[in-house]
Amino acid sequence: MKRIADTDLFEPGCIYELQVCVDGEWYAFYVGETTDPDRRLSEHQWAAKNATESSTLVYRTIAQQFEPAGCVWRMMPVHEYGTEGPEDAEDEHIMMLLRQGTTLTNEKKGNAAWMTQRVREAQDMVQRKITSYKKYREVITQEQLNLKHQDWLGENKRALPEDFYNEIGVSAQQRRQKEIDRLERQARRDAEVAAIRIKQEAEWAEQVERMRNSYGKTDDAV
Repeated sequence: MKRIADTDLFEPGCIYELQVCVDGEWYAFYVGETTDPDRRLSEHQWAAKNATESSTLVYRTIAQQFEPAGCVWRMMPVHEYGTEGPEDAEDEHIMMLLRQGTTLTNEKKGNAAWMTQRVREAQDMVQRKITSYKKYREVITQEQLNLKHQDWLGENKRALPEDFYNEIGVSAQQRRQKEIDRLERQARRDAEVAAIRIKQEAEWAEQVERMRNSYGKTDDAV
């Protein structure tokens, strides 16, 4: 992802998969993003060819597993983005594949447990039936804030006067009662409006009938 100088825009690019062919089927084993697919593929090829024990997992996998087994691998664009940038597209694609049970070789520098954590999150997303990683992070963040708030209340309960908690209960009860009163008033208004409409419709029907009778009498007289 590259920002265009002196702007809030980014150079267009794509999210891509590195895929390996096994028994005629292509399987993703790495996800990345780039603004120059040809250059990025060359970088992957060079790094895989020169892989050592200190190389990242993706290149060790290619050099030690795929190539000795005669497996062909390729880079396949899966999502293009414009000047708005990739946003969360790379993370979303990684999590989609993990939810499907795909094994990926992605790593994050300085965090050996990064993929292990992503796999746990993907499994949790499946259980919660959440398909957006962005939405999942929002849910988890809110849950963590709620836990911190509960911990704070637990730690500070003794330091606060009992009236504080009584007032919280009273305030919550008052809010609930106000909402009940509001709903009851709304229901009464809706019933009154419905009754008025029924009365108006009946009066209009009577008026129409009188008009019809009046026209009928006039025609007979003529």
